[in-house]
Amino acid sequence: MSSYGLSGAWRIRGAVFFAVLAILVGGPDALIAAGTPVPGYAGWTYTISGGYTWYFYNDYGRFSFDNTTSKWLNYDQFGKKWQTLSGTGASGSYIFDGAWHNLNNGWSYLYTSVQAGNWAKSGSPRFRYNYSLGRWDGYDAYGGAWQTLSSTGRSSCFLGSGILNDLGNGWKYVYSYAADSGNWARSDSGAARFAYNYTSGRWSAYDPYGSTWRTLSSAGRSGSFVGSGTLNDIGNGWKYVYAYTSDGGNWARSDTGAARFAYNYTTGRWSEYDPAGWTWRNLTPVNRSAVFVGNGVSNDLGNGWSFLYTYSADQGQWSAGGADRFAYNYAQKRWYNQGTTGGWTTLGWSNVSSAFVGDGASHAIGDNWVFKYTSGTADWTNSSYEAQFRYNYSSGQWYDSGPYAGWMTMNWNPVSAAFWGDGTSYALGNNNWYFTFTPAGDLLWTNSSYAAQFKYDYAVGQWYHQGTFGGWATLGPQHHDLLFSVWGDSNDIGGLSYVFEGSVGRWTLSGVGQMTYNYSTGQWSVLDTTGSHWTTLGNTPQSASSPMEHLGHLLVDVNPTAEANPNWLTWYNNSLYFSADDGVHGRELWKWDGTTASLVYDIYASGSSDPRDLTQYNGVLYFDANDGSGYGRHLFKYDGTTLTELTNTILYSDATSVAVQYENVNDLIVFDNALYFSETYGVYDYGLFRYDGSAFAVFGSVYMNPGPEIPQAALADIPCLTIFDGALYFSGSWNYGTPPGPSALFRFDGSSFTALGNTNPPSMIPTYVGNLGVYNNALYFSAADSAGTYGLELYKYDGTSVTRVIDLNSGTASSEPVHLTEYNGALYFSAYDATGGGLFKYDGVTVTEAFDTAGWGHRPGVLTAYDGKLFFDLGNGRLYMHDGTYTYYVAPNMSTYYWYPEFNRYYVVDNGHFYFVDSTRSVWQWQ
Repeated sequence: MSSYGLSGAWRIRGAVFFAVLAILVGGPDALIAAGTPVPGYAGWTYTISGGYTWYFYNDYGRFSFDNTTSKWLNYDQFGKKWQTLSGTGASGSYIFDGAWHNLNNGWSYLYTSVQAGNWAKSGSPRFRYNYSLGRWDGYDAYGGAWQTLSSTGRSSCFLGSGILNDLGNGWKYVYSYAADSGNWARSDSGAARFAYNYTSGRWSAYDPYGSTWRTLSSAGRSGSFVGSGTLNDIGNGWKYVYAYTSDGGNWARSDTGAARFAYNYTTGRWSEYDPAGWTWRNLTPVNRSAVFVGNGVSNDLGNGWSFLYTYSADQGQWSAGGADRFAYNYAQKRWYNQGTTGGWTTLGWSNVSSAFVGDGASHAIGDNWVFKYTSGTADWTNSSYEAQFRYNYSSGQWYDSGPYAGWMTMNWNPVSAAFWGDGTSYALGNNNWYFTFTPAGDLLWTNSSYAAQFKYDYAVGQWYHQGTFGGWATLGPQHHDLLFSVWGDSNDIGGLSYVFEGSVGRWTLSGVGQMTYNYSTGQWSVLDTTGSHWTTLGNTPQSASSPMEHLGHLLVDVNPTAEANPNWLTWYNNSLYFSADDGVHGRELWKWDGTTASLVYDIYASGSSDPRDLTQYNGVLYFDANDGSGYGRHLFKYDGTTLTELTNTILYSDATSVAVQYENVNDLIVFDNALYFSETYGVYDYGLFRYDGSAFAVFGSVYMNPGPEIPQAALADIPCLTIFDGALYFSGSWNYGTPPGPSALFRFDGSSFTALGNTNPPSMIPTYVGNLGVYNNALYFSAADSAGTYGLELYKYDGTSVTRVIDLNSGTASSEPVHLTEYNGALYFSAYDATGGGLFKYDGVTVTEAFDTAGWGHRPGVLTAYDGKLFFDLGNGRLYMHDGTYTYYVAPNMSTYYWYPEFNRYYVVDNGHFYFVDSTRSVWQWQ
């Protein structure tokens, strides 16, 4: 025989072959000559020895036939041994004749000219072995082709024998004849991984933590090995690839090829692919079953959550305790959640990570929002606006919180888990309220029934509200808590309590004064201080601005960061002039022209000139101020363009005899077509001066004392110079002592003085005169009798005689009447009776108490009549209004400086308007 060299083949020749053959199969001991050619089969020879017929192909052993048992064998050149090929009783017909042969073991066999053996089960091809390469193939009935089953150089030990065989490619393989299935196990661990049913064409994967096989593919799939590391379409909407090194299987959608799930067969952990983060994320803890989480069935993840993937929506859904909670849409890269009521709602924005939001950690969900779920409750936090929301998935209750408060309830009835921070309007429940978190970072509440709206600004902690008319207005101070003011509960909004009831907002001051606003009609109303009578304010409709904003227009705030303390409000030349400190120039003269406020003149550049007594005369504005010279206060005039200083030297005739020249102009009043004022000379000496627009004149051969620094000056709250019955009256004293003696009432007719009582010093009763006021053709004032029997009480001068009106605080105690003001046909004044302070009224016959303030700690301050009402404060920073019968609290934050209003004029009626200053020292106009 000639020698043939086929790579890796075992070549048998001559005596050597038969010696070996005898050892292998127990053949004859004698040497046998070369084989005899097989008729009709080129290249084949045969030899009969030891009861076997041995067949060779080109000197290579291929087959043998046991003549005793009629069993075929084939030579395994890579395993170096003979392998049983058939069962007993098989036909002895040449098995290499290119025809199918019944092997009597359930298999049929066909040997082809390419040196390949083919096995068929019930006529269906199953396996093929290439004798040259030593490689096994499996027939893919649904792919219509042979698929490589093993590496090369493998034994010809039949893979369909039901014995576990090492395929030499990292896998071991066993075929189950009864099931017509091939099973693969890893060679390194022997762990079962995959199975293929050749009849149904279905792949399965072994569940190492479920101890069972799990369907991996649909039926009719190719037999191409799913563990080969190649992406395979497994026919159920999925593609699958197995990574041998990580022992993990990955699933991707067949329609898009997008990765979705992975299972690690070693750790038993499922993962899902994060399309926004481009990474794999753990979906379950370890030791979980390999049941496919993408199969459209709810699967227990082993961490308190169940997971359901819906292929058509490309969405994963998580449930806890049987309740649906979260869903992630892999295509949209968006989270959803679901609460007690309502369906699925957007949890965040698109293009966010699929990192599980129910794991108790914080997760970014887009647009500066961070989400954290803990034990049935979720918190949303906005890094830009310090906003926070909380939702309880069991109760359907929303809460919110800002930087100035804790968690606050937002809705009554259970509502949906739809995220309230996404800028969409949401119903708060069955209460007609809707809520929106605006893109600007504000919380907005809207009532569909009453057109009421509320807003909260997280950045500054500021509440706003508005009704049917007008825009947004502040509801309380800044840095206030987030307690929603529409629940019917009373809420502190900074010195006031506020409650929304039905269609009405109600403000209350210390449980006494109340104001309401009807958000539907735009009508403001106030309750009197006894709680028995309501009255409307203004004409309807009005805006829903806060009480003070409703009652007044803010005109001027020249120092927004501090108290400008404007005073001496005076209307001149179509503008409102006043004294104020802007924090830069000191206290100087300002004006508001109807649009803006501006500094008129900085008189004292390095300090405050402190303009006072602003008075119009002959088309010019006069006032007294300190020019910084060190010689006191001087008289100035301003004609709308030019500022002129009129006095800067002492006006008295004996000024040269005074060592320190000092003057103090004050108390300006227009009388007898001239400007009159008092001026201090030295410490106690006063003079009455007149300026006619060109020259000064001084009256009195001895210096009079009409100024406020007389005894009991604290009671002199009405300007000392008062016009009555064609003459100028004032409270003064003859200069007969240092300091001067008790004050008396004086009269100046334009040329000479008269001391009522006509003595020097005056011996008339009363004394300590102050607080002059005119009512019903008489001059009223406060005074005490010379004997000290009655204290300071109310007196009257009718042009002829002086009489005491009433001993209001009986005996030697004083009622100290101040702020004598004519209103509604009567004289009103502030005083004390035996029980305390109050607002009193004198109708020309009887004195009655119009408003008892005994329990308020103060009596009324400056009284100002305007628009049929009498306004005043109580030194508590609040403004009150008296309508002749009832007294109402009408606005917060008014000026509390009511003791010296004639010098600081915080309230003034001028140009037909009522101007006032609030406690932040801003100028307002009553509307």
